[in-house]
Amino acid sequence: MLYPTIDSLKAQSILAKLTAGESLDVESVTTWTGAGDRVDFGALDQGLTELGIDSLSEPEADRSDSARMEKLEGKLAVVVTKHLRELPVEILDDQGFWNYLAVSRFWPFIARREAKAIRQGNGLKYVDAKHRTEQIPLRLYLRGKSVIDSAPELAWKLERSTDFWRSHIIRVRIGSNPNLATAFARLQKEERMNTSELRRYARRLNRTVTNLVVEVLNQDDADALVEDLRE
Repeated sequence: MLYPTIDSLKAQSILAKLTAGESLDVESVTTWTGAGDRVDFGALDQGLTELGIDSLSEPEADRSDSARMEKLEGKLAVVVTKHLRELPVEILDDQGFWNYLAVSRFWPFIARREAKAIRQGNGLKYVDAKHRTEQIPLRLYLRGKSVIDSAPELAWKLERSTDFWRSHIIRVRIGSNPNLATAFARLQKEERMNTSELRRYARRLNRTVTNLVVEVLNQDDADALVEDLRE
């Protein structure tokens, strides 16, 4: 399959142009890799359009914007995972592919979601997939993948959960087992542990799973495990 990529060096120069508000022809800096038919982004683009990603503008100066962007991030995660998960693994493992998606389709969301970091000159990690747990399209995919088969609504129904997904699901082994990730996310939604309590619980859970073959845990096993550790 033929797919688009943008390397890290180009991603950095593209970010500078986008941040400065300059016009950019993304395809002119894109390299197509592989052979055969091109990746079809039609369904993904439709899903993104339905969520209004193209109409996002500069962030509003009110405190509720973060909550709206957090919920949108969760919904985007499901759309991204739904429409990309069947791609060949060599595409999904290619950082350049995610770089391409960041600048070709997700810049309006990145600019809105991470406006402060971008203003401070710290926006590269949200565009360059070398930063696996921060780069926007890739972290969306990993978030959606962890719950899409069992409880996709958890991707957006957990409020104030950016750190939960990044630190306690995507960055650790729990994220490799959707059943375990779902059980943990469901527990957090129902009980809403505060930051310190959540970190203590996550440490217990991570210590426990180091001694388990998490890939074989079914949903009932995962639910029982997270409940037992909560007591």
